[in-house]
Amino acid sequence: MLFRNTTKHLSHSFAKLLIMGCNLVLTQAAWSAPNGNCVDSNVSISSTPAIPLCENEGVIFAVTDDNLPVIGWAVSDHLDFSIGPVQEILNGETSISFPAGFVANKFVRAILSNSGTDLAECPVLYSPVYNVPVIQPVQSNTISSDVTSFDCDFSGVLEVTGTHPGNGSNANFYLWQMSLNGTSWQLIGSGSNLQNISISPQLGNNHLYLRRIVNPPACDADTSNILFIINNNLAIGGILTGGGSFCEEDETISLELTGYVGEIAQWEQSPNGTGFEPVPGSEGLSILNVTPNPGTTTYRVRVENGACVSTYSNTQQVQVFAQSSAGNFQNETNVQHLCPGDVPELLTLENYVGAVVNWHIAAQPNGPWTPLEVFEDTFQPDVFTENQYIKAEVQNDGCPAVFTAVYALHDHPEITSNTISANQLICEGETPSLLAGAFPSGGTGNYAVNWIVSTDGVEWELASGQSNQMNYQPPAIFETTFYKRLVTSGECLVDSSNAATIEVSPPVQAEFSGGGFVCAGSEGTINVDFIGNPPFTLVFNDGSGDITVEGITENNYNVSFTIEQDITTISFLAVGDAICGLNELAEAESILFWMIPEPAPPAAGDTAVCGLSVSLQAPDNENDNFFTHWTNDANELLSTSPAIEFSAETPGTYFLTLTTGNGLCGTSYNAEWSVTLDTPETAYAGEDILICDTEVQLQADSVLFGVGYWLAPVGINVNDPFNHFAVATGFEHGNSYPLLWVTQSAMGICGGDTSVVMVQVDEPAAAGNLFASDTLLCAGSTVFLNLDGTSGSDITWWVENSNGIIESLQSGEANCEIENISQNMNIWATVVSGVCGNDTSNAVMIHVEQPPAAGILGPDAQVCTGANQGTISLSGNTAPVSRWEISTNAFADFEVIESNQESYSFQNIEITTQFRVKVEAEVCPSVLSNIATVSVFPYTETEFEIPEFLCSDDENLHLDEINPGLTGGTWFINGNPGSILNPSLFEGSEVAITYSPEEGSCGDDNTQLLTVILTPEAAISGESQVCGSEVALLGSPSGGEWLVPDELLIGEISEESGMTEMLALSFGEHLIQYTATNEVCSNTTVHSITFYEPIHEAHAGPDQYLNIATSTELSALPPTAGEGMWSAGDNNQIQFSNPNTPNTLVSNLSAGANLLLWTISNGPCPTVSDKLIVHVNPLEAPNAFSPNGDNVNDFYEIKGISALSPVKLKVMSRWGDEVFMSNDYQNQWDGRHKNGNDLPPDTYFYVLETPHLAEPLKGFIVLQR
Repeated sequence: MLFRNTTKHLSHSFAKLLIMGCNLVLTQAAWSAPNGNCVDSNVSISSTPAIPLCENEGVIFAVTDDNLPVIGWAVSDHLDFSIGPVQEILNGETSISFPAGFVANKFVRAILSNSGTDLAECPVLYSPVYNVPVIQPVQSNTISSDVTSFDCDFSGVLEVTGTHPGNGSNANFYLWQMSLNGTSWQLIGSGSNLQNISISPQLGNNHLYLRRIVNPPACDADTSNILFIINNNLAIGGILTGGGSFCEEDETISLELTGYVGEIAQWEQSPNGTGFEPVPGSEGLSILNVTPNPGTTTYRVRVENGACVSTYSNTQQVQVFAQSSAGNFQNETNVQHLCPGDVPELLTLENYVGAVVNWHIAAQPNGPWTPLEVFEDTFQPDVFTENQYIKAEVQNDGCPAVFTAVYALHDHPEITSNTISANQLICEGETPSLLAGAFPSGGTGNYAVNWIVSTDGVEWELASGQSNQMNYQPPAIFETTFYKRLVTSGECLVDSSNAATIEVSPPVQAEFSGGGFVCAGSEGTINVDFIGNPPFTLVFNDGSGDITVEGITENNYNVSFTIEQDITTISFLAVGDAICGLNELAEAESILFWMIPEPAPPAAGDTAVCGLSVSLQAPDNENDNFFTHWTNDANELLSTSPAIEFSAETPGTYFLTLTTGNGLCGTSYNAEWSVTLDTPETAYAGEDILICDTEVQLQADSVLFGVGYWLAPVGINVNDPFNHFAVATGFEHGNSYPLLWVTQSAMGICGGDTSVVMVQVDEPAAAGNLFASDTLLCAGSTVFLNLDGTSGSDITWWVENSNGIIESLQSGEANCEIENISQNMNIWATVVSGVCGNDTSNAVMIHVEQPPAAGILGPDAQVCTGANQGTISLSGNTAPVSRWEISTNAFADFEVIESNQESYSFQNIEITTQFRVKVEAEVCPSVLSNIATVSVFPYTETEFEIPEFLCSDDENLHLDEINPGLTGGTWFINGNPGSILNPSLFEGSEVAITYSPEEGSCGDDNTQLLTVILTPEAAISGESQVCGSEVALLGSPSGGEWLVPDELLIGEISEESGMTEMLALSFGEHLIQYTATNEVCSNTTVHSITFYEPIHEAHAGPDQYLNIATSTELSALPPTAGEGMWSAGDNNQIQFSNPNTPNTLVSNLSAGANLLLWTISNGPCPTVSDKLIVHVNPLEAPNAFSPNGDNVNDFYEIKGISALSPVKLKVMSRWGDEVFMSNDYQNQWDGRHKNGNDLPPDTYFYVLETPHLAEPLKGFIVLQR
């Protein structure tokens, strides 16, 4: 639409423009308010739907009863359009639509053209205003009652109050509904159009649910909250378990009822699930034991609870099957005899009870057995090659499985003893001997014979001339041929004999080899290799005539001839063997021989080298038959080659023989060779030698093969100069001498070598004299010693202490300085000269005096002024006393008393005096002792302060921290020594504290008294956990002071009980103090108390009704305080995803009524619980149906199946044949086979599987027509 703001009036032409199709919407200023003359009262407006409208309800307004053109429409919130705002829509249509409706009351009018009227003063005309009231949604629709629970025999009046709803219409209509299960609702009376109601419900065995529906005219109704009123003694049928399929041989069947509320009134039973009858003697039993009898029985339990209407548990079906029977095979005997490869007959089982659950196969009659996973009453065995044994396993539902007798599949015995005569050897074209065959055994005993022939042992064909005979005469043959006898027994057994080979030998042949070079007068040999069968015959010509050799037994034969000519020819003419006789060669075979010449004799040789190996060369052989041999003087062959590398381990002259000759003819010639080998000798005289003697042992490296000798300077004599291990003499001290070791090679070819060893002779050592005498020294002194007249290379000083331990001090110097001598010792020196040993000086004895110890002077003494006396003594001194020294000013000056006594007595000293002693030794300095002091004190009184009172729980009083004026004394508590006063040991008593100065001090004892007052024992008696906000506490002893937090208010103290009332302004933990006080002491105790908010009610939510489900969502009202928990009573199978949250998932629900509790607890407050029952409708699979087209039970319908999708259903005949199968069963089976044909009336068996069930559901179906 086109929206414009304007203050001008529209002209007729502009109105025409609008009427022609332009839409224009104007604001409130577009038109001036019409006067009464500008309203066309003939025009009326209607609406679809009729007014009043609901909020946001679409509406169409239309103009009726007027012939004037419509320009547009105006909408306002006010009856007076001049107030505004006004929405004007110039669409030129007689109607206008508002699809979204309105949210508040509106006023509508049509804008008309004044064309054709005499109202020229009116630019346009208007219709009368159309009032559009809008009804808004209902709000604040809530109901409540002062009754929250009742009993089954409730007969009173229930007052239910409802709030006055907001919005809606003055014509709101009230509908009241009630429900006994929270899901199925019914009107109370005729609806009871009342804001509040009073009812007397007939409750029976149910809870009560109420709600109010406020229904404005023509608008959406609003439903109030649901008012849930609990039945306190509701009877609950509980959960019945224990049903299922059983076998008649089972001992007993136990059914158990759990989770029921009330009393068990009666067990009931029915053979078909309807028309239940009481089970005698079952009153009050929660467990019913049933004797298994074949058939199906349905059980249920009736439960009563006081005045409530009795209720029933879920049903349990007990199906008892007859004992399994294996039946028998249709075949007349339980055995089949088959030929290899035959297909066994179909095995069919009959007269069995139950269903075939498997077939089993084994290689032995007694197993082991292998299951075949075949579930039908027929089984087709496979083709087999060995005996097989088969049995079927039958089981009647829950009854133990049984097995049939064993069925045997046997194959025929094999044909044996089918053998024929041995192989033959004939000449090509001959007729073989008769082939004889043994009479066969095995098979069926009846035999048919065929002879077959082959030339390669692979491809066979029927032999010619045979006539079903056990023996066979072959015809003449020209190549090796194979024969077999085929024996057939019965229709399927065929056996092949061994193969007889007729080997055909061709005429004899021979190959000739030999000839060549032969020595004059020697024999030549020709080798003849026969191909045929011995003995052989040979015919040849050697130049003198034909020669025949017969009876040759070896295939390889040698013929020898004496060669006396340069060329000899041998011709071979014919060969023969034992099978085919003599065979002339088509062309003679000739062999030639040639005589061999002699070689020339070799020449002799002579050579010498510096080394242990040499290369020798003889003339090369000119003929392949010539040879060369090198041998040594022991006639050992060294080489057969003209070139030789000769070597030896030691130098020397070696004699070799060179032999050449004709190896074929046996002639040879020798020549002698002389070879001299030498090796150099390296000289090594050894390491240089240092001695302190006039002779020395020489040791050079020995010579391997040659000679070695020593060369020495003049004056030096070598006892055995040609021995590398010799003794040299004549050396003088202080000199060096060179000695030479000279070597020569053994053969003189390699020359010699020279090595030098130096011999140095050392001077002998002399220690000289030590110029010092024995002396006495003070410990810690230093001594100086000096040697004179020494000679040698090294000086070492030695000391031996008083314990006999010898140690080296220093070395290298003729002077020795020893510091800090501490004990007696002997001192001497040794001098060493190279390898000439050492010499020792004289020794000096040093005596050591230890520094004197002044000892200990004492004891110190404390005396009082006036008459006093005492003795000071010295002890532990190691030297005699020489004098005493006395001072009264710390030895700023002192008085000397010449006395060698070790004690001194004093008396009547007036002031403090110091004493010390001087001690003197023989050579060590004198020393002074320690200072002993005699302190003189004036007389002093002891004074101290202690508290007048102590509390019994005060800390210990430490008396040694009090200054009594004199130190060193002793504290006494009630006459007992001690410095720590524990007030708790003297509760309520007076204690005497005494300080006694030490003996000899200048003071007297002082005693003071203090009193220990018993500290009051503060205590608070009362609860530490309270349900609510009020508590009474008792503070003891009375008269104490309370200190509480701001969140607690203290009330009056009860005169009777002494209890103090307290009020908590907030729930939670609070700490309270109570202080008890006497005249001096006080005690405070702290008490913790927790206030818990009481629980008023628990709401578990409405009962639930489920179809074939094991889980559902629970939604309880969250607790305002404390914690809630879901439970299932004694049912341990039910599980909660989180039992401590109001909203949780409950699973493992059983069929029937599942009792759940939502319990709220908060500290010591009483728990509050609410019951919730989840009713699970069980899966009901009928055991019979009648697909006969009468529209009654024509389909096999399983109740509750829609909640378990997908459901796989397989139906089998009593023989185990699958007759129907669906992977997503939707109750569509109409009793037809899966091939489309109607199934005959019979009992069929089903298996139902779904992901929602832990185990497949099995049962039987009786199909009736």
